[in-house]
Amino acid sequence: MALNQNILLASNDYVQFGTATTSVPTEEGTDIANITTPDLYQGVVFSPADTSADIEFKIDLGVNQTLSVIALLKHNINYTGLWRVLLNESESDPVGQDYDSGWVPVNPAQSGFGSLDWGVFVWGGGLPEELLGRYNRHAYCLLPNAVNIRYITIRLRCPGNPEPVKFFRVWGSQGYQPSTNAVYGAEITPIDKTPMFESAQLSRTYGAPIQARSMSCSFDLLPKQELFYNILANLYLVSGTFTPVIVILEPLEPEHFYVAAIFGNFEKIEKSTYNYWGQFGTSFTVEEAV
Repeated sequence: MALNQNILLASNDYVQFGTATTSVPTEEGTDIANITTPDLYQGVVFSPADTSADIEFKIDLGVNQTLSVIALLKHNINYTGLWRVLLNESESDPVGQDYDSGWVPVNPAQSGFGSLDWGVFVWGGGLPEELLGRYNRHAYCLLPNAVNIRYITIRLRCPGNPEPVKFFRVWGSQGYQPSTNAVYGAEITPIDKTPMFESAQLSRTYGAPIQARSMSCSFDLLPKQELFYNILANLYLVSGTFTPVIVILEPLEPEHFYVAAIFGNFEKIEKSTYNYWGQFGTSFTVEEAV
C-alpha cells in the first residue's frame, strides 16, 4: 500500500490484544509487555550488553488477523537507525515467510524535501535531528497488500543511537485510503497545553511543556458504500473518540512540506453530507496523543 491518495487512516489495533516477548534485557520498570498497552505512558528501554548488536522482539496476536500497517510509536531512534518487519501465519514457518520488509531506515529520507536553498537552511531529505526530536517520532511499515498472520517479529539495528533505544508502543492494523478525493484538503494545528501559574504580583511560572499537533482532514466525492462502511461504521462508530487512530498525510509538494504522521484520537467528527451525483463527504480532526 502506498500513499497514492495522499492520506492513510489506520484504526482497530490488534497488537494491544497480543503478547510481546524478547530475549534482550530491558531497563527496570520498562518491561516489553508495555508495548502492547493502549497508551503512551510506559514504554520499553532496551539495555543489551552489546549495544552494537541487533535488537529483536516478537508479538503473538493470539489468533490470525489481517494487517496492512505496522507502526513503532514514539521512539527515540535517530537517522542512522534501521528496522525490519517480518510476519508469519504459523510459528513453525520460517520467520518472515508471509512478509519481510528488509532493512529500511526508521526515519526514511523524503525524496526532494529540503533540496531547495531557502536562504537559511537546506534540510536534504529530512528534518534536522534537533527538530525531529521535537516531534513524536513514529515509524511506519505500509504493506503492499494486506496479509493474514499471527506472529510479528521486529528487528532494530541502531548502533549509533546516542541513547538506549526506547519506544512506547507497537501498532498492527488494517489501513484505509479514500478511493477518490477530488477536493482533498487538510490542515495541521499546533497545540500547547503547558500549564501556566500566575502569582498575585503577576509573575508567571510554567510547568513541564505539553505540546502536540492536531490534524483536520476533509473527504469529498466518496461513494455511498465507502462512506457508510469505511468512515461511518469502521472509524466513527467503532473507534469513536475513545479509541486511538493513525493518520499519515503525504504532502502534494514534498519539496516544501514534510510527511505528517499523527497518532491520537478523534477530537471532532463532523456530519457526513450528501454532495451530488450520489457522492458523500465528511471531515474530522485527530488530536495527537502525547
